[in-house]
Parts: sequence; C-alpha cells; structure tokens
Amino acid sequence: MGRKLQTLTLTQRHHDLLLKTSLKRSTSNALRERIQIVLKSYRGESQIQISFDLNLDYETVRLWRSRWISNYETLIQYEQGLENQGVPDPKLLKKMLLLLSDAPRKGAPRTFTDAQVDALVALACESPSDYGLIRTNW
Repeated sequence: MGRKLQTLTLTQRHHDLLLKTSLKRSTSNALRERIQIVLKSYRGESQIQISFDLNLDYETVRLWRSRWISNYETLIQYEQGLENQGVPDPKLLKKMLLLLSDAPRKGAPRTFTDAQVDALVALACESPSDYGLIRTNW
C-alpha cells in the first residue's frame, strides 16, 4: 500500500477565486489544468483519478499538488497582510496564480530587450532603398 497523501487545503475564498478564474475564457489551458488539479485534490480525488480525468501525466499532477501544499502557509501569511489588514481579492489571486506558474527556465539570460527586438523587426520590414542601399538578390 502507498503512503498517505498530504491533505490539500483551501479556504472558501481561495476555492471561489480559483473556480472563477478557471471558468474565464482568457485563462490559458495550462493554468486551467493546474487550477483543476488543485480543486480536484481539494475535493479528495486521488492523483491517479485526476491524471486520468484531465489526461495528464501522474507526475504533473504530483508536481502541482505538492507545489500548492508546500507554499500554502506562505499564501495564508500573505493573505493576512500587514498588521492583519488582509489583502484584496485581485492581489490574492495574483499571488495564487504565481504559485501555479512555471518556474523560471534555466539557461542564459536574454541578449536583446523587447525594445531592441521591436526595432529590429521594424527595420526588417522597411525597404533597403529607404536607406540608400541597392537591393540585390540573396
């Protein structure tokens, strides 16, 4: 027999915010799947059942479930806010979605900024003759 899974905890506020976000048309499929993993885990469904229902790999379900559980205490502390004033729903949702976002990728940092890429694309779309260059065949 396998080991007992840690219980995934949600407050009603968390549940409502995640459910509402999962139903939005603007929510990406990846984020929607991660939200469904959390919601189904909260309802007590097994990781195997969730992976079958959502057509996901078992390890994917395990990853997002464990990431939520390991960061839950931090989320609760954030939700309480400074001096127990609480935080508004949009800020809390942003923090919750950050937990369900991809971790930064390994590798070298970007070489070009967005502005540099935009300038390069704009330049490539212009005619060489605008710059006094003779057009030749490549």
